[in-house]
Amino acid sequence: MSKNQKRNTYKSITGWVPPFLLLLPALIYLPGILGGIPFPSDDAPYTDLLITHYPYTQYLKTSLVNHQALPLWSSLIYSGMPFSANPLAGVFYLPGWLAMFFPLPEGISIVLALHIIFGSSGFYIFLKKEGVSDIPALLGALAFGLMPKITAHYGAGHITLIYAISWTPWLFVARKKDRIGWISGVAAAMLFLADPRWAVYAGVLWIGYSIAHRQFDQWREELIYFSKAGLAALLIASPLILPLIELSKLATRSTMNINDMLVSSLPAEKLMGIIVPSHGGNIEWFMYSGGLILSLFIIQFADRYLRKKNFFWIICVIVSVFLSLGVGLSSAPWLANLPIISLLRVPSRALFLMGFSLAVIASFTIDTILKQQIDNKPMLKTAAGILSFSIFMIIGLAINLKGGDIFIFWGLGFLGITTLVLIPLIKNKDWQFLVWLLGLFLLMDLFYVNVKNYSVRAAEDNENSWQAFEEYFPLEGEYFRIYSPSYSIPQQIAAEYNLELADGVDPLQLKTYSEFMDISTRVNTTGYSVSIPPFATGHPESDNSGSIPSAEHLSLLGVKYVISEYELDNWLWKLQGKRSNKFVYLNGTYHGMAWIEPPGEILSIVDPVPVNIRPATIISKKPNQIVVRSEGPGELVLSEIVYPGWSATIDGEPTKIDIAYDILRSVSLSEGEHVVVFSFNPVSIYIGLLLAGGCWINILLILVRKRL
Repeated sequence: MSKNQKRNTYKSITGWVPPFLLLLPALIYLPGILGGIPFPSDDAPYTDLLITHYPYTQYLKTSLVNHQALPLWSSLIYSGMPFSANPLAGVFYLPGWLAMFFPLPEGISIVLALHIIFGSSGFYIFLKKEGVSDIPALLGALAFGLMPKITAHYGAGHITLIYAISWTPWLFVARKKDRIGWISGVAAAMLFLADPRWAVYAGVLWIGYSIAHRQFDQWREELIYFSKAGLAALLIASPLILPLIELSKLATRSTMNINDMLVSSLPAEKLMGIIVPSHGGNIEWFMYSGGLILSLFIIQFADRYLRKKNFFWIICVIVSVFLSLGVGLSSAPWLANLPIISLLRVPSRALFLMGFSLAVIASFTIDTILKQQIDNKPMLKTAAGILSFSIFMIIGLAINLKGGDIFIFWGLGFLGITTLVLIPLIKNKDWQFLVWLLGLFLLMDLFYVNVKNYSVRAAEDNENSWQAFEEYFPLEGEYFRIYSPSYSIPQQIAAEYNLELADGVDPLQLKTYSEFMDISTRVNTTGYSVSIPPFATGHPESDNSGSIPSAEHLSLLGVKYVISEYELDNWLWKLQGKRSNKFVYLNGTYHGMAWIEPPGEILSIVDPVPVNIRPATIISKKPNQIVVRSEGPGELVLSEIVYPGWSATIDGEPTKIDIAYDILRSVSLSEGEHVVVFSFNPVSIYIGLLLAGGCWINILLILVRKRL
């Protein structure tokens, strides 16, 4: 058998091996699947999985099961917010619904693991369509699925971001197969519905790749392809796009300046993270991809053919690092005002593009080495240089540090040992076991780093933690809100017990509500914040201890109780007791969540104490509907936020919704008893659903015609 024939044995592995290996990245998420809660580190107090994704999924499930309604509005936090317009809610991302079929929050980790398998499989198929042999394609797919930056973000609870990243390889698979554009549009739409923030990065990468690897001879055909793909993506994603545009115009996120956008930009000194794995600290700065991946990236520069073959992906690596440093935005602040770019934050998330590109380059490089389409001598010199660098660095660090964190030596060790294994392959040694050894080293390297990338804790017993407060809060028969200046009622507990919060944590906040809460909480917001109230130093238990909230203003929002980590020195806040080191206060000015004011009164925030009011009764409160029984004449005021899409009827007859106290809904009542129904039916969502439905029908008809 000739050398070339022997080389061919590297590229054919069939049967159960590829599917089995592509399942391996899912093992990283096993602790979460078995009931643990991932956190960024041992001492991290919060994770977005509990703050956002678990309560939102729980609310979606409760609405569908108990009310048989798709929740378009939520009263969980911020005294009410458009729910379906929030990308983090995942209302229109149907794959995310699978989590509801499992116990929560474990179901979220299960669905995330399935996305990782899905993304790794897509990466493998993409590389195969690029002409890469089986084993190099598997190595690349594993490098993508085990990307340490992904697991670091899992620890931080950035679930929807990982969903979207898992769709990225399928954009390129669709590009290789799809000559019409509809399939590419579907993949792009699913990615957008999963997390619009990643759609910008993935879209730029996909368009750049499509231009660099043109499928059509004529630019006209390329433009037709992009037009169809873009149209399909816009139409399918329109149930989220249209409400999100509407919300974005009214949200505080649209007011971000360049400094807000540059938060967590990669410091230049953190570039060493490409060699030394990060753990702890800011997860946005994680950029390690593995010793083997880095070695192959460096080695490929020694070969002219590989430099040309990998040119596009090399540029992607450079640009992603450049963007992660925040250099592009800081030098061009006008970018912050662009419609889509202005909604982005955290430039260092461009490092996901670097990890993606490095995995592609590594696959192409090892594939070319195995096929011996290389110039051996320059590549061997480069490999020898990498090996020498690794050895000298390890020795030098060992002498100077005299011990220290294993992570300091980990990356250098695997950089050196994988380069050592590569040298015989570069020399054209037909030792197939070395290829599998490289795969083993890649798995050892990335599995250990990934396991250290997040911390797992046992799920809290939320029932026990809430029982201490139940004597104060009757959970049946009364509607009211709770405010905490110290995040003393976590959002997952509020979701489990159907509590409504005036405070909250979510990056999308209505500007009018934020301004009202500045007055109500006596905590001034300086710059953009993801929470109401803001926490200046990131310590909710003490940051706002000097600010005594206004009982009168909060009563307008239906706030009956305040739970705080510290005492409130104001006679209007009546101390009810102390439980679990938390103070419970009753609002002395509370007057319910619906009331009647005399006709002709000026309902202004300037004078927030209603006088001569009569109570009204909330009969029922569902995700998209509130029914109130009241007796006129007068102005019925409801402690619910004004927002486009809300309508009202009085005894079945449509009526105009007025604005009371700058942010609340009200209607004018005539003499007598009335039943007022407030309904949330935003036109933007129904238009979006109509457009998406029409597009899906058109795509199905096209597929049927092709089969016929």
